Amino acid sequence: TPNAARRKSLLEATPTPQQKGSEVKTCVPQSFRELFVCKQFTLCPKDHSQGRLPQSMIVAFVNGIYMSKIEDDSYMDARGDHRQEMPIYTYSWFLNKFGNIYVAEKMLLQFLVGVKSTYPESRSILNMARFLGIAKPLPRMALDIYLFVLNLLWESDRK
Repeated sequence: TPNAARRKSLLEATPTPQQKGSEVKTCVPQSFRELFVCKQFTLCPKDHSQGRLPQSMIVAFVNGIYMSKIEDDSYMDARGDHRQEMPIYTYSWFLNKFGNIYVAEKMLLQFLVGVKSTYPESRSILNMARFLGIAKPLPRMALDIYLFVLNLLWESDRK
């Protein structure tokens, strides 16, 4: 599909942690530490609420990430490529969504702060927090199963 081809080029252009090097500070979960390029966004604000997105926007981003990951995983499987880990995929998703690395990383950090501060209140956000390594991590297979079931549920809703 055109979206998959566009994502493919972006995913291939996304720097890997080995390409980046330098360490990221405090607010960023360990699983994202080497992904950020714009280091000014990595400092943790004193007041988390100022960098926090509304919960409705966090849920919309979570659903968007899941939907795109399902499509991209199918594409990667068809090509025989390995699926991306969720933190790297999420970073790529924000780059794809916002285009500009400065804006993408700022929004990603706001998303991560929002996920971290709201996951106790929402099961869907808790699952994303666990897949991203913000809360107690789940095994990789759990993500694959979760996305498989979500896809089945979303497909049954379309019928």
